[in-house]
Amino acid sequence: MRFFAFLGVFVFHCTPIVASVLRPGLAPSLVLAATRAGAFGVDLFFTLSAYLITELISREREELGRADLHAFYVRRCLRIWPLYYAMLALFALSMPGLSWFVLGSYLTFVGNFIGAVALSHGAMAPLWSISVEEQFYLVWPALARRSTRANLLKAGLILWAAALAGRVLLSSANILGLALWYNSIAHLDSIAAGVILSAARLDQLHLRWRGPLIIAGAGMWLIVGWFVPREFDTTVSAVLLFPLVAPGSMALVAGAARSPMLRAPALRYLGRISYGLYLFHMPVLAVCISHLGPRRFIIIPLGLALTLGLSALSYRYFETPFLRLKSRWQRVASGPKLADAAPARDRLFDSPAPAAANPTFLL
Repeated sequence: MRFFAFLGVFVFHCTPIVASVLRPGLAPSLVLAATRAGAFGVDLFFTLSAYLITELISREREELGRADLHAFYVRRCLRIWPLYYAMLALFALSMPGLSWFVLGSYLTFVGNFIGAVALSHGAMAPLWSISVEEQFYLVWPALARRSTRANLLKAGLILWAAALAGRVLLSSANILGLALWYNSIAHLDSIAAGVILSAARLDQLHLRWRGPLIIAGAGMWLIVGWFVPREFDTTVSAVLLFPLVAPGSMALVAGAARSPMLRAPALRYLGRISYGLYLFHMPVLAVCISHLGPRRFIIIPLGLALTLGLSALSYRYFETPFLRLKSRWQRVASGPKLADAAPARDRLFDSPAPAAANPTFLL
């Protein structure tokens, strides 16, 4: 699922290239709507992250009597910070015009709010979502550690309502477009979707209609991509269409849970390296465009191949040592808690294999 979330974002960032080779017509319009909907892969990341974090905290409390916040934050730092700060150092060295104010905002994980004002920082732009994630990590674990699943469900519904109200208030203040998209409040419902899935015990639900759920989720995203040719730059799109993104993400996660297709070793590996895929893809696309021109379709497969190669190297030689350290702080297993669960090698999420062979982590 993490890989498909990345792939959506990658396709979205290729939208101008795709648009340049399409002719007018219904089918090309549907293709463009699908590429624009790829942007919501970020919200899918938020939903997955909120589900996994909430689930692990709940399992620690239920199995061990309490959630170890110190261990949680050590795991988060070891997973997120090394590659993130390495990328920031790379940007600082390769972008001489980058201001210290902007760089400092990303260093302290408030880059999304600065991005809402500056609107774009080129290849750095995807880093805004890491700021949203870190803000969530800062607040949510302390609230969730003492909550029952029933209370977590209520909290998730409150977060969802806050997102709906927040977008109304932001749009009424003319905070639209990228300024709205980069705002943490605007994505609270996607985070709430993950919280609700955990509180509802997704790992124990026996959903019979997985296919229709996936189709419904993709359909909601496609509707938004069709009617919103640019970012949510009108009040109507912000208030009436943006709310479809979170339930779309929720339906996709619920429908894909325990899907046999996602147990394929290749997809599991791509999910493991998805953090690198997400961070590397924009710099790679920028380099390809600068050398080949902005309207060369070859950029898409070439950019994807280079991103995969860089991410695989980063995972093997840079990230893995930190992941081995991280596995020492794992308190509970991150696979499904089911009596009839699939074997560890077939689980949807990373299973607790030996750290040297298969370090577990959560994005």
